[in-house]
Amino acid sequence: MPDAKTMRQVKETIEEMKGNMESILEKESEIKTAKDAAHDAKEKVEKLSERNAELVDQVKDLNSTIDPLQDQVDNLDVKLQERKGGANGFKSLGDEVSDGLTDSVEQKNFTGSRPPAGTSFQTRVKGRSIKEVLNPPANSGATVEPDYQEEIIPSPVLRTPTIMDLVSVMETSSDSVEWVRQNAETDNSSPQSGQGAALSETDMGFTLETDNVETLGHIAKASVQILNDAPRLRDYINTRIRALLELELEDQVLMGSGTNNDLDGLVPNASEYPNGSTPNLESVVVDGTATDIDKIGVSLLQIQRNNFAPTGIVLSPLNWWGIQLQKDADDNYQFTNPQNQTSPRLWGYPVIATNALPEGSSLVGNFELGATFFDRRNITIDASTENADDFEKLMVTLRAYVRGMLAVEQPNAMVYNDSMNTNSPS
Repeated sequence: MPDAKTMRQVKETIEEMKGNMESILEKESEIKTAKDAAHDAKEKVEKLSERNAELVDQVKDLNSTIDPLQDQVDNLDVKLQERKGGANGFKSLGDEVSDGLTDSVEQKNFTGSRPPAGTSFQTRVKGRSIKEVLNPPANSGATVEPDYQEEIIPSPVLRTPTIMDLVSVMETSSDSVEWVRQNAETDNSSPQSGQGAALSETDMGFTLETDNVETLGHIAKASVQILNDAPRLRDYINTRIRALLELELEDQVLMGSGTNNDLDGLVPNASEYPNGSTPNLESVVVDGTATDIDKIGVSLLQIQRNNFAPTGIVLSPLNWWGIQLQKDADDNYQFTNPQNQTSPRLWGYPVIATNALPEGSSLVGNFELGATFFDRRNITIDASTENADDFEKLMVTLRAYVRGMLAVEQPNAMVYNDSMNTNSPS
């Protein structure tokens, strides 16, 4: 019979085997559970893959539908940009107004019920200076989409400068402007006479001026039929409303009397020709009888003697053409060649020919230093169908106005001569 020690070892071995069997059974259960989970996961992955394949096919179908639509959108966008002024995005004043009126007046006023009395619609040119509005860039784009023509592009027409191209322009947010006018200057600068000696004193005469901002403007009528025809509306506004306001602004800047709500213009403030010095400048520098060209040269000299550099010349069309049409004894033009297309210049300075200046006169000067136009409000176009009996007559009242003030800070920087030839051409 086995001893007690042997029996104990057998019992321990049996217990160990029993524990091992239980562990094996537990592992088999875990393995079975893992296999089941893996099988389930595999089925789910297979189902997701099938669904993804279906979605890929749907995306392909949608792309085949979207691509043609995108091409159409791109083409429409290109045409729209061309309509609105080309790649540079600049729109003329007429474009601004016609777009605004077409949207607000045609759609809001003439579809559906009548709007409340007093309704008006405004279209303003925002973010542009007076110069930009009066002189839009040459590449601003056609007002309407042009027809294609197979021909050589003609030579560009040079833009005629205006007085607003020469004077300084600054914005103001007030209804009045305080500014300084220099009336005189006596230069006494000199070497110091010795150490500790007083320096000589230069006399400068200034006056402090305050002027109110003035309003220039007018109204005109347009029919609803014109509103339905955008090219005609643009032409109407650009050639009439805007152009007439530009002419009035130029009249005021040059000749405004400074009274009765006129601007205080350049001519009433400019120095006279000749400047009253002894001897007379014209008799000193001109050999023989002074011509218009001579007198302009003397004006330039007078400005330079006042230590200003001239920047431009303003003439009436009569005197400007009188200069250009002068001929020598052999009937050859002395001043210009009719076949040349050049910017108007005289003595190297730009010439502005305008009916705002009286015939037989000239204005020469440094306009940038001599004067400043304070721009209170850019050219603004308003439209209303509720003015008077506009609604009944299918009319629209258009209102154009600009607000500003002109300050002539340096009268000695400009010379006005009213003794030019009134019988030109000679």
